[in-house]
Amino acid sequence: MQRKFFIRRFIPAITFFSFSLNSHLVGAQQTKESKIRRSGSTNALKITDLIAVKRNNLLTVQASFINESSSRIQYNYRFKWLDDSGIKVSDDEVWKPQSAFGGQTFELTGVAPTPMATDFVIELNGFG
Repeated sequence: MQRKFFIRRFIPAITFFSFSLNSHLVGAQQTKESKIRRSGSTNALKITDLIAVKRNNLLTVQASFINESSSRIQYNYRFKWLDDSGIKVSDDEVWKPQSAFGGQTFELTGVAPTPMATDFVIELNGFG
């Protein structure tokens, strides 16, 4: 009797929590993608995780990606550092060349050059 009560009482709550969590992640995925500016052939590079924290008063960002294609993709990337108003706080970084093999996961990490940076955009430029 006790066991049936537990199952009836808590399984619906767990199911609801799981559904709510998955709904939250869908919204988070849209937010992650909004931090990316793409040009060239970078659509197969899917963002899977995005972490931004303040360390030593500087914004530090780590973005995780996966190359969902079966081919190697060559691309350049850079971070654009912004203030609360969306205004650039420093000159553009130089483009950094990278490549990702089919199915490969990888991280891009950046540290803001000034404490005035409170936001960012990651620019991806595919070529090849």
